[in-house]
Amino acid sequence: MFDTLVDELYAPDYVLHDPGLPDFGTGPAAVKRFMHGIVENTPDFLIEDQDMIAEGEKIATRIAFHATNLSTGKPEVSEIICISHFSGGKIVEEWELSALIPVPA
Repeated sequence: MFDTLVDELYAPDYVLHDPGLPDFGTGPAAVKRFMHGIVENTPDFLIEDQDMIAEGEKIATRIAFHATNLSTGKPEVSEIICISHFSGGKIVEEWELSALIPVPA
């Protein structure tokens, strides 16, 4: 499911800059590994788009990632801001920061 979309969207030399994911890797294969890990570890995840701003070859997106922590069984929300740089119609580079937001009990 994700694999075809990743191949369409991400450039072969794609790079992610995220201090929380220093060993992410490069290219579509790294994105696929990451997405498959999300599906396996948080099968009930939901991505909520909150804001999107585009200018030139860059798009800034703010999302909320909702999921159940499989270790604790408790809901979690991560707020993520990502700046995507496009070239030739594909994402070539992204800068991302995220923070875990407490969910009231």
